Amino acid sequence: MGGGIYFSFNVGRAGASAANLRYITRETAIDGNLESIFVQNYPEYVQEGESYKDKRNNLAEYVRQKEEDELKKPKRGKGEVQTHYRAVASFESKIGTEKAREMAKQYLEERFPKARAIAVVHQDTKHTHIHFHIQARDDEDRKLRFKQNEWKELDKEWNKIYGREFGREKQQQHLDKKAETREWKKSLVKGEEKEKPHRVNTNNKQMYLDRDKRNAGFYELNKDRDGRDKSRFADGNKTIDKAARNPQEREPDIAAGKQAVNQLFDKSQRANEQFNKTESAVRELSNREKQANQQLSRTESEARTTIHETERLRDELKGLGKELSKEIDRDKDKYRCR
Repeated sequence: MGGGIYFSFNVGRAGASAANLRYITRETAIDGNLESIFVQNYPEYVQEGESYKDKRNNLAEYVRQKEEDELKKPKRGKGEVQTHYRAVASFESKIGTEKAREMAKQYLEERFPKARAIAVVHQDTKHTHIHFHIQARDDEDRKLRFKQNEWKELDKEWNKIYGREFGREKQQQHLDKKAETREWKKSLVKGEEKEKPHRVNTNNKQMYLDRDKRNAGFYELNKDRDGRDKSRFADGNKTIDKAARNPQEREPDIAAGKQAVNQLFDKSQRANEQFNKTESAVRELSNREKQANQQLSRTESEARTTIHETERLRDELKGLGKELSKEIDRDKDKYRCR
């Protein structure tokens, strides 16, 4: 948008979810600073890791498995299956990582409170920017869906947050330029020739487009002269011949992936065992409490019975005492008469 503020929200390509996450969490972009990453609604065991590399691998593997599960679900409607969404928010200049991370956290909590999402602050360009990776299903396994008009408002919460931090005039400027763009588009429909509204300069716009392509983590299939499929990554620097690639080269990656999965499985098993032990202990305590309550009830009942019996005996003794006093009085009267 105008004034150097930029916010873009797109559907991620199916099959590239893990590649996108690995791209936005690459160590060179965040300089190994874990404070650059905000994770929302992911299981705690996924976020564990002895090192940055372990944590990143766990997140990528979890994302890959979720996408794999989504692709196996019955397809509804036409078009590509939506497995994740990507967004980029850019600032007009450099700002602190902590502030940018907090703003990203606010955006996700306000716009996507139940979504499984990751926000990563990048400081590798002149302008601080944030990458968002949002899974297509939330933590209640419900699909995120947007109506036609909602797509145009996905920047609304970010605009408010930006305005709160850097001045309300920024927020209004953003809204004014959106309105200006809508009017320009309407004029095109009417056949009117109006000058296109001025926005971010072409160089910056191209920079954002190039960054967005890299962010996608996708490749394009091209036929070479020998007829073999080759994967050309978006940055144009890496070309891999799939047909000629030695499968043994992938063994370390496969082994690392299996190891990560096994570690997660072991942690899950240990967690289940601990849960079962805790559940058993809770049941035992509940049974003991129930028995103690029953014993207390019996004791209270016996105590009440004893009290009642004592009171009855005391009343009987009082009655006997009165009768005895009367007998004594009668004996005294007889003795005086003699």
